[in-house]
Amino acid sequence: MAPERLCQRGFCAENGTRWTVASLALEVGMSRTQFAERFKEMIGDGPLGYLTNWRLQRAQALLTQSRLSVREVARRSGYASAAAFTRAFRQKFGEPPTAQRGRVATGAESEWLALTDQAGIGLHC
Repeated sequence: MAPERLCQRGFCAENGTRWTVASLALEVGMSRTQFAERFKEMIGDGPLGYLTNWRLQRAQALLTQSRLSVREVARRSGYASAAAFTRAFRQKFGEPPTAQRGRVATGAESEWLALTDQAGIGLHC
């Protein structure tokens, strides 16, 4: 199972698809258990945890590099509502999305992006 296959099928797309481990496993032709174990082995995080982190990192990039509204960033990052997005964002980064406006990526954010690129699953998928 290559992470690229998931990206080609929309795992990392700008949509609000409500992925489940079962639906992701089906996309790559594996059982849920096999898929979750293999994904964690390859990536270091579970599929849904990875997706959440990917979406929030993407959102952070959109916030720092554009003038899009929080609602639009939430939509482009796969969240059904700005409120759900704001809660998830605050939980991960310790501040609301609006606090990220115009900021340059920190060392930790750059490190995360470099690690995902190194694994072949970075924001470019």
